Amino acid sequence: MNSTALPAEAILQERYFNLLDRRDLPGIEELFCASATAVYDFNGPDPLIGRDAIMEALTIVETFAGTLHTRSSTGLNPDGVTWTTFALAVVHLADGTVLQRGLRYDDRWTREDGALRIVQREQRCLWELGDGSLTPRAQRVAKHRLHHGNPE
Repeated sequence: MNSTALPAEAILQERYFNLLDRRDLPGIEELFCASATAVYDFNGPDPLIGRDAIMEALTIVETFAGTLHTRSSTGLNPDGVTWTTFALAVVHLADGTVLQRGLRYDDRWTREDGALRIVQREQRCLWELGDGSLTPRAQRVAKHRLHHGNPE
């Protein structure tokens, strides 16, 4: 592996963000083991147990007018098994509010059925800014996307 190559975990995290921003929940589901556990800050401190519970919690993205997740870095932690990804997320809520969030994902990956999948995830919001200031045109576009989906 040369110094510019990304590890498989970073590439899969990029895929997760791309699927999330496109609201491709079946695609996201394939990235988790059936027995995976996850903690998402928007869902409280208790872990979600199993892929079905994780996917149910992630349906929240269907209520957003739009999102954009950008991975800034991914690296293996000193424990040798947990990968940490830092990301910036911009979220347009249906009411016109715009949030910017700094996120940290701590993931453990494993091979299941020949594919690398998330077996344990902890997502934390490190910081959040919200200003609620979409222009009237952007509010119309966001409302349209919420009700009709994003054009491909």
